[in-house]
Amino acid sequence: LIGPEKLANQQQDAWKSYVSLTMDGPVGRGFYALQLQEWFQALRKMGRDVKQAIRVIRYEEYKARPDLECARVVEFLGLPISDDAATRIRNSSTTTFSSFS
Repeated sequence: LIGPEKLANQQQDAWKSYVSLTMDGPVGRGFYALQLQEWFQALRKMGRDVKQAIRVIRYEEYKARPDLECARVVEFLGLPISDDAATRIRNSSTTTFSSFS
């Protein structure tokens, strides 16, 4: 068993390491990059082309041009999109994120 002071120091060191990895490191406020890396490795092991299997969407790009990003997702999935649906996406792009700005 370890004493309470040593335990407190270990917890503090663990917290500093976590903050360093998430806030200051390449991961940035979460573990999304690590999760993607795991998916990429698994797909490569199966012989799959990562770029054909996963479409990563950045929030900033989606916020700036939701119509374009939606079109890219539809194209990536190989789905048809009607002119009416494309128009609705385009028209909603100016108001979709107004409450978050």
